[in-house]
Amino acid sequence: ADTEPCGVFDCNAVWRPLTFGPCSLECGNGSQSRIVLCEQLLSNGTTVVVSEQDCPPPKPTTERRCNEVNCDGVWRTDPYDDCSVECGGGFQVRPVVCEQLQESGLLVDVDDVLCESLGMPRPGDTQECGVVDCRAFWNQ
Repeated sequence: ADTEPCGVFDCNAVWRPLTFGPCSLECGNGSQSRIVLCEQLLSNGTTVVVSEQDCPPPKPTTERRCNEVNCDGVWRTDPYDDCSVECGGGFQVRPVVCEQLQESGLLVDVDDVLCESLGMPRPGDTQECGVVDCRAFWNQ
């Protein structure tokens, strides 16, 4: 069977994937997306965007993972607990944890050495509180 060249008739629609955009994360399992167009070259030489149903399957991927590497450790500090005393000088403690966003996307607690090795001193986990003189406190 003879077929006419595409130049005389409209060509079949084809997928045209655009460039992927920037990665959403610098580390720890980011994602990037792109637009994929379904285009058709018409016999008059112009290209038009047509319905996705006009293009043959499968449609090229519009999302992909990127920067799938572990992040550096970062310190996480939780709020301080209540003061150990109401007056006379006490202390409050808080959890201080080195955590890492891993390539799997999970945020996990890791050894403090990972944060300290990056030159980040460990934040304090204790502070003074309740330094009001108890006599002044009881006379209220």
